[in-house]
Amino acid sequence: MTRKRSGKTLVQQMTQTCPICKGSGFIKSLRTESYLILRAFKEALRNKQDEFTAVISINPEIFHYLTSHEYNAILALEKETGHKIELYSKEGLGMGTYKIEWDK
Repeated sequence: MTRKRSGKTLVQQMTQTCPICKGSGFIKSLRTESYLILRAFKEALRNKQDEFTAVISINPEIFHYLTSHEYNAILALEKETGHKIELYSKEGLGMGTYKIEWDK
């Protein structure tokens, strides 16, 4: 007796098909990239002692995902760190790329 696999593999769940190579390789999914960037924001904000506003520029797809699906995570991060966060969509930034500027 054998079992039929009906669910997605872990790789399929955490990646998406690369638009350039059409599936012969893998890139991280939008969700995975968003969570990695959220963790990086948290670390950067945690290291700032004075009260600043974090002006963060990110890829438009990541921006849309964070503002539509992870808005509460951004609010919780502001509350936890005591810093205001402003997110901006910036064309030309790669999926895992972001830029943080500090504004008093």
